[in-house]
Parts: sequence; structure tokens; C-alpha cells
Amino acid sequence: MPSNRENQIMIVFSSDDQYAQHTGVSICSLLENAVSPQKISLYVIDFDISESNKSNIQAVADQYKSQLHFVPIQQEILKDIQVRNRKHITKAAFGKVMIPELLKDFDKALFLDSDVIVLDDIAQLYQTDISNHLVGAVLNPFSTRHTALGLDTPNDYFNSGVLLLNLKELRATKKLTEVLAFLVENKDKIIGAEQDALNAVLHKDWQKLDLRWNLQTSVLRRADQAKAYFGEGVVANAIAHPAIIHYSSSTKPWHFINMHPLKEIYYEYIRKTPWRNYVPPDKHLKNMIKMKIKQLLGYKKFKLH
Repeated sequence: MPSNRENQIMIVFSSDDQYAQHTGVSICSLLENAVSPQKISLYVIDFDISESNKSNIQAVADQYKSQLHFVPIQQEILKDIQVRNRKHITKAAFGKVMIPELLKDFDKALFLDSDVIVLDDIAQLYQTDISNHLVGAVLNPFSTRHTALGLDTPNDYFNSGVLLLNLKELRATKKLTEVLAFLVENKDKIIGAEQDALNAVLHKDWQKLDLRWNLQTSVLRRADQAKAYFGEGVVANAIAHPAIIHYSSSTKPWHFINMHPLKEIYYEYIRKTPWRNYVPPDKHLKNMIKMKIKQLLGYKKFKLH
């Protein structure tokens, strides 16, 4: 691994083969909108990604002259962690918990889920000072998980899809060891996968980031109600000028039946990658008829406010 240089921007993904394509598309959007993509070092925690998909992801990074490293992980470490029956969450989601130990040479990193599209220069987010906190994150509105996890209010619960990580302090405090222990010891309590455990352990030591850097699907669906969490101006600005779109619901833009209003942006970037000829597997006659009926009945994608 390269040395920890101040001008490097360390970006981490965690993916299995199921999410490899989407990781590649996310990386494409990140590099396409970076002012200096050559300063970005990409690390993909590798949960058995196929060689063909690794080659495709590498091709995306090479296109922008960015460094890319696949980081092997001993999945035995996660053997006691249970993944509930939620198709959009795989074991790779738990890779983020291992980042401080996997990247021991670095003091700071930005983790991104594979279901995000980056539309602004990521250096702006990366340069945020979180030296007095363990992580920087965006509030996850409308959550009801705070009571079960011992948080004081819903405003204490963050979304783990975009995490600015103070790796030095996370190692020093051993907090992520506590996160792993929480996942193992509270299987019946966990609903939101690793996000629940991260909040249970880190809810008193995270710095709030602007909503623009993690515009979640729930905010678009319930923009008026989201104003109570973020403020009217913040919500309006995030929707008008999103820096990171997070397709955070169970249906994703790569599903034919998905109705996200910013779905097409995913396809804008996939067309710049080796997966440019992708056709959603659920695009079959039954769903095409279903979508046509919805259109005839005037059913629209939920509106942007």
C-alpha cells in the first residue's frame, strides 16, 4: 500500500460479486466529477468478486488514472454475524466495520456504499475536519430505531452509507471492536444491519454532515416532513443540488420496476463503464405490462419538491 500522504484522498467500498457492477458505476461517477481524480486512491474490500468484474472495475479506475486496490478480507471474522432476510443487504455491508484494521497505514478514509452516485467533487467532503469525532455522517430521518438501540432521540441515528472515518481514533478507542461485539451479541435486536450496530456504539461521537452528501430516498419521498429534521433550506438545497444520491430503499435504479425520480442518473454513468449494455433482469413482459398500466393510470414517480 502507498504511504499516507496528505494530498491523497482515500475512498473505500465494500462489495461482493452481486454489487460489483454498482460499485463500478459509483466509482465512475466519483471519478468523473472529481477535480483531481489522479489524487484519489480507491480501496475495494473484496467479498469474492469475480475476476471478470474486478477487471471491469479496474478498467473504470484506469480510465481516470486513479489507483485501485482490492483488499482481501478474512470472512471468518464475520461468521457469527447474522444477515437478516433483506435482499438488498449482503455480508459485504459489514466490511466497513473492518476498515480501521484493513487500512492500518491511514488515519482517515471515506467509505461509500455501492448504491450511491457522486455528483460533486468528493475532495470537498473529504477535507471536512472530523478530528474531534470518530465519524462524520448524515442523519437518517424517520428512523424508529433509537429506542431499541438506547439512543436519546431519532436525531441521534445516522445513515451509514456515507461515512467519513477518523481511522486513527477508531483504532485508538477500539470502538469498532465494540461494534462487532454488538452485532454478535444482539442478533435479535438488529434490524438495520451494521447501521444499527454503528449507531448503538458511536451515537455520541459522530459529526453531522450536510444532507447534500447523502441524499437518501426517504428524503425525496417525504421532503416536507424531512424539513423537521434538517430545516427547509437544507432540504431544498440538497434536492436541487445533490452531491451524493443514495438509492437507499430496497428497490434500486438497476431494477426495471424502480420508480426513483433520479433513476436515470444511474444509467447515465453505467453507459460510461464496461457494463454499458446492462439490461435489468426484471425487465420482462409481466413487468413491462405492469409499468404500462401504471403509466396509463397516471401513476408517476414520486415528485421532487
